[in-house]
Amino acid sequence: MKVAIAGAGKLGMAITEALLGGGHDITLIDKDDALMQRIASRFDVLTASADAKRVETLKDIGIEEYDLLISVVDDDDTNIVICALAKKLGCPKTIARVRTPEHAEQIGFIKKAMNIDHIVNPDMACAAEIYKYLVEKYTLADGCYTADGVSILEFDIGKVPGLVGQEVRFSPRILEGMLIGAISRSGKIIIPNGSTLLEAGDTLYVIGLERKVKDLARTVHDRKRYTDLSRVMIAGGGNTGYYLAQKLSGFGVSVKIIETDRARCEYLTSRLE
Repeated sequence: MKVAIAGAGKLGMAITEALLGGGHDITLIDKDDALMQRIASRFDVLTASADAKRVETLKDIGIEEYDLLISVVDDDDTNIVICALAKKLGCPKTIARVRTPEHAEQIGFIKKAMNIDHIVNPDMACAAEIYKYLVEKYTLADGCYTADGVSILEFDIGKVPGLVGQEVRFSPRILEGMLIGAISRSGKIIIPNGSTLLEAGDTLYVIGLERKVKDLARTVHDRKRYTDLSRVMIAGGGNTGYYLAQKLSGFGVSVKIIETDRARCEYLTSRLE
């Protein structure tokens, strides 16, 4: 695969080294001429000491002959422009790094309007991994346990109107595509069949695809019931801290962010509940 990478910072170089391991043809573009010379002497890549957001630069490297352009310069707007120009000039696939919350809130629109194939946000991805760790460590994720795309959900039968008195085979539409795998009744576990009658006070254990089960969880569960994660302090109010605070707050956790920059604190206060 022939790949152009705009930006020779830490991420740009990490991508370059990873792709070189796969035998791809890489062209690295950066305005720092000295850096380009050092990279050319160390790596088997083509380099261009130029501004990737200039049409002439993209035309000079023959961007229409590349399979992919990845833009990871320091500025979000520049990454968006570079990808849009590359696509317009004939590059079939483009990927832009976008980090700021303002852009993150409208990624779908930006992708469509600028014809960018993928937008990646490493800060958001990092926050998502931290959030996932915290949720898995301190909670059952609203009563769900998930593995390999399949989830198990436990809930009280009274949370779904019309279940009491029904046979398992006649489950309502809200349980469509899911299986009632077990019933807890008066301290005993019952493995039901289609004719098992559901009774008031039953606790149901439902199995299904993760998306369907988690949609059901939002209907039947109080999100705070299954967690002892109530307060979190985040050291650092950068983008990763912002995204993590946003996700934790949405889960019902009380969040405090420690940040030395007063202006940044005011920004965070204005954007987070």
